[in-house]
Formats: sequence, C-alpha cells, structure tokens
Amino acid sequence: MTYQNRPPEQAPLEFPYIGDVSQYERIDKIGQGTFGEVFKARCKKTNDFVAMKLILMDQEKEGFPITALREIKILQELRHDNIVRLIEVCRSASERDYGPAIDMWGVGCIFAEMWIRSPIMQGTSEQHQLELISHLCGSIEPGVWPGVNKLPLYTKLKLPQSERRKVHDRMKPYIQEPLALDLIDKLLTLDPKQRIDADNAVSSDFFYSEPPLADLKPLLSKYPSMFELKEVSRNAYNPQMQQQQQQQQRMKQARPNVPNLPSEPIY
Repeated sequence: MTYQNRPPEQAPLEFPYIGDVSQYERIDKIGQGTFGEVFKARCKKTNDFVAMKLILMDQEKEGFPITALREIKILQELRHDNIVRLIEVCRSASERDYGPAIDMWGVGCIFAEMWIRSPIMQGTSEQHQLELISHLCGSIEPGVWPGVNKLPLYTKLKLPQSERRKVHDRMKPYIQEPLALDLIDKLLTLDPKQRIDADNAVSSDFFYSEPPLADLKPLLSKYPSMFELKEVSRNAYNPQMQQQQQQQQRMKQARPNVPNLPSEPIY
C-alpha cells in the first residue's frame, strides 16, 4: 500500500487567539510558585515591560493544568486598577510544532495496545520515554528525522545512539496480521513529515481485507460438543426447565427400588 506524504509547502497550523512567546524578551526572574515562574519581560513590538508567567508542566500527566485554566479565566474577566491585567496567552516554539502527526502517533500506540493488550513505551519521565521510543523505533537523529537537531531540547537530552528500528521484530509475536503490523509501523514513524496521515491510514488495506483464517483445533479441544453447550446454555436461562428437572430428580429419589421389568408384555 503506497501513500503520499503531505507536501512540505503546506501551511502550518494557525492559532489566532494565542500569541508567540518569542515576541517577548525575558529580562529577569522575579518570582516562583508551585505552579509557575514569573519573569520581567519586554515586548519587542511596543517596548512595554510586562510580567510573564511560565506555567510549569513537568509534573502534569493529564495535559494543561486545570488550575492555570481557572486563573486565566478569572484574569480575563477582572478589570481593576490594583489587579494585573491579562494581555494574552502565549505558547513556546515546541508547542507551535504540534499538529495532526502527533495525533497519528497516538493512534499508532493505541492500535498496538489493542493487539498486545498492554501499554507500549510507557515511560516514567521524558528522558525514559525517549529511551523507550528509541529502543523500539530506532535512534532519534537527523538521519531519520531531518531537522530534529534544531528542536530546543534536542541537545539537552541524552538520547540512545545506534539503535535500529525494531517495530516489526518486537511486535510480530503478538500481531499475526501483516497488514495491521504494517499500518502500526507507518503510524510509529519518527519523522512527523513521513508519518502516515489520517486519510491514508483509513485507506489502508487492513480495513478492506478479510481477516486470516485461524486454526480452531486448539480452541475446540478445550470445550465439549457445541450441542452440549447449547443445551447447557438453554437450561441455564430457563427457570421452568430447571423446575421440571428438579421435580424429576426428586421423583427418582422417592421411587422404590424395583427390579427392571421387560419392555414388552408377557402373554
């Protein structure tokens, strides 16, 4: 199954209501709390001095913190001379790179978990997460992901080197369907520009091919005849049948012990 990559000239995603943090110049750190750090900054366009709060996301596991959302909502509604006015909400460079390709990576992880029946690449920290990704999908380097070395934190993290891609090898014992394994491999491509998109994913041959025939001998050998299973299932959900069987059992127990009689009359 062949697919076309998204054209490189595709316009990036736009967020008209969120500013770019690069338009502000940090001057000095003036405070820090449990949920963020506050900096004195200068707007490059207006030369106005502002207080810029950086939301700390290190300990967040469920996305953007609800406490920060609540604070933003309150500051948007408040207007008072003694309360700082919220000018805008900004995002960093790495957040601007978020797009549909990241969602497709998540689809690949979930798709693989449906077959393996357990989470894959479940890291305990960002460093550990990147190590697990490298062990499965290969080393994260410009040779397989052009431009990755230009990301802000690339040089600050210790990434595994000389790791080869093992998606097929590691998952083949759990995923016997070649078309499913091929789709997962394309969804877990390191380079977002080379990763399969949603349109091509739903057009995969996996969704339009009959599933392979499975050997039922090991399964059938564990159970009695299908007719016995049907009889047991029918009696289990029929209270009247259960009462009749219980009554017949009681009659057998109360019947006197008599010798077997011939089935035909004696003349």
